[in-house]
Formats: sequence, C-alpha cells, structure tokens
Amino acid sequence: MFSTAKEINRLIESSPRPVKLYLLGGEVTWYDLEKLVSAIQSKKLAKIAITTNFSNSTDYYISFANYLHSRGVKLGMCCSLHKEYVKRKTGLDAIKIEFVLNPETESLADEIKRLCEEECVDYRFDYDKTQDDAYRSQGKNVSKDSHPRYTITFDDGSVDKTLTQNQLLNYQNGQTKDSKFNTEGFSAPEACRIFTLM
Repeated sequence: MFSTAKEINRLIESSPRPVKLYLLGGEVTWYDLEKLVSAIQSKKLAKIAITTNFSNSTDYYISFANYLHSRGVKLGMCCSLHKEYVKRKTGLDAIKIEFVLNPETESLADEIKRLCEEECVDYRFDYDKTQDDAYRSQGKNVSKDSHPRYTITFDDGSVDKTLTQNQLLNYQNGQTKDSKFNTEGFSAPEACRIFTLM
C-alpha cells in the first residue's frame, strides 16, 4: 500500500497542475488515511475527495480533515446516507449525501432532501443502475452541489453545473433535459464542446 502511495506521489509531482486525488472503495476509511497520505508529500496535492459510508468515528474524519488542512490540502467527502452516523456538523470543506433511487427507496427522497437542505448539506440522488430506462427517465435524480464536479458549456453559451457523473453517462436516455450525448465510445457531440472536471 505504501509503495503504491509513493508511486502516486511521483505521478502527482509530474503533473503540470494542482491535483485532486479521489479515494474510493470498498470503504477507504477502514485504513489509516493520515498515515497513508503522509507518504504522498507532493506540494501539488491540492484536494483529496473520499467516498465513504461514514461508518468510522466522527473524530476520525475531523482528525483527517485537520491533518490535510495543516498541509494546505482540502478534503471533500461524498457520503452514502446512514442516518445513524450523521449526528453533527464538522469543519469539513465539502460534505455531500448520495442517495440511490429505486422503487424501494424513492419514498424517502423528499424527506432526505428536506433534511439536507435544512442542515445545508449538499446531496445527490442517482438512479439505481439496475433499473430500466423507463424508470430512470422520471426526473427524480436531483442534486444540490455547492462544489460542482463538472462544468458543461454548450455551443449556445449555456452552462450546466448540476449534472452528476451518472447523468452524464446516461444523457442519451432522457435522464437529463435536451439529451445530447452519444455515449458510444464516450464521444461528445457538436452540441457540447467544453467539458471541465472541477
């Protein structure tokens, strides 16, 4: 694991720009992330984004955020919703609740959205990938994101910062207004020329 971290450090150091590093799982917070990231000393590391089920202790996340801040590195978190683990606000730079929509969970969507907005927490509702296009075309995959990941600029000058990764990949099946993307080979059409990863 630490040899991999050193190789990641080498790759980051070779980047011409500041780097945002995504840590995804399994559940990455089973590891001592402070110790792991301490092997990545590049000054070009600007932000770490983790996806977590938020099952570790609150102190773990606060300590990790404080460690990163001491190095001038921001922390972003995308959390799957486990109500028992979300108890109080912390000093994290960005926290987002992600919720998967399917026929068994959609009845909770309005309440989760209300709670997130009440607590000023960003949220993202994405469709369960196992559902068919008819279900995934209902327009319930909403989001509020004060730290958008993607900026899409269309030929007409309009900009969209609300799309999730799942929506981008499923743009052709009606999940998003004015479906324009041809995902065969992940090529973008003339209608969309500028695509920026934030």
